[in-house]
Amino acid sequence: RDTATPTYPTGSVHSEKQADLAGTSLHATHGTYASGDNLDVIAKIENIGNSISESYRNTFYASTDSKFNPEDYGDLYWDLDALAVGENDYYLFPWVLSQSMPDGQYYIGAIVTVNDDSDGSNNSKYDESPITIYNPPPNPSTPQNLSATDGVYSDKVQVTWSDVADETSYQVFRCSTSSTDSCGAAIATPGANTTSHDDFGA
Repeated sequence: RDTATPTYPTGSVHSEKQADLAGTSLHATHGTYASGDNLDVIAKIENIGNSISESYRNTFYASTDSKFNPEDYGDLYWDLDALAVGENDYYLFPWVLSQSMPDGQYYIGAIVTVNDDSDGSNNSKYDESPITIYNPPPNPSTPQNLSATDGVYSDKVQVTWSDVADETSYQVFRCSTSSTDSCGAAIATPGANTTSHDDFGA
């Protein structure tokens, strides 16, 4: 089959009709989050080209810098219908943040993917104010093997327990009954990795 490149009269201006989807705005609800929390993102995508677009995908990413790529944390995407010339999609996207995100600051952005786009340079948009990810340490478990001496020492009662992981300190209480309601304020706060306390006031 013979093919030929179309020619146009000298001095004429010719423009192929193509869609151009641009990310024109994006806002993430600012604040501090833990991995797995819900984050609301509002994004606007507009067809600024001169032809209707195909259906497209908008994928959201969280990046430690403003340069987004598929290697960033991105597990939310929406598949959206075609946009006519001048038409826009303006949506609130609920995003459950990745469970594997470490502590730090992250920029939230989105990248539009579409087959017939005429300008790929405007397919992404990000919020210039980052969010913060902070994952609090787990609560330590209850100390086990708690015991107190009875008559072993003449001047004190020695309380012992097994050490637990992830603790920063312990609290020792003196109670008048077996109910914790009778304990009052802590009489001592031994530091981490401590496994005993001598109570000379018992």
